[in-house]
Amino acid sequence: MQSLAIPWAGRVTRLAHLRTLRAAGRTRPAVSLVKTPNGQAVLKDYAPCLPLFRACVAPWLVRREIAAYHALEDLPGIPRLLARPTPTSLLVQHIEGSRPSAAPAQHIAPMLFDRLTALLDAVHG
Repeated sequence: MQSLAIPWAGRVTRLAHLRTLRAAGRTRPAVSLVKTPNGQAVLKDYAPCLPLFRACVAPWLVRREIAAYHALEDLPGIPRLLARPTPTSLLVQHIEGSRPSAAPAQHIAPMLFDRLTALLDAVHG
């Protein structure tokens, strides 16, 4: 298991990389499940992206996403922003779940759509 060092609560902390959720691309961040001192979290990191994109666009995207997390922080079902380790990365709460697209349609509870609709109404309302 590899680990990475990030600034956390005023000091450098090592996060254990548990698994890759999405590999990085030229302009797509790496998304990893990591272990923090407070439990599991998701690290979204633009460091592996193209240098020009990483330097010019990624910090803006991270700031924009952080603003969205702050605006939605009181809504249930929205992960909490935990930290901004670098100008091109952010760390958010991990919420365990499964992808509805991975389940046969007959196994998806109709209640899921009611909860999703309520959450989207709260986000946009």
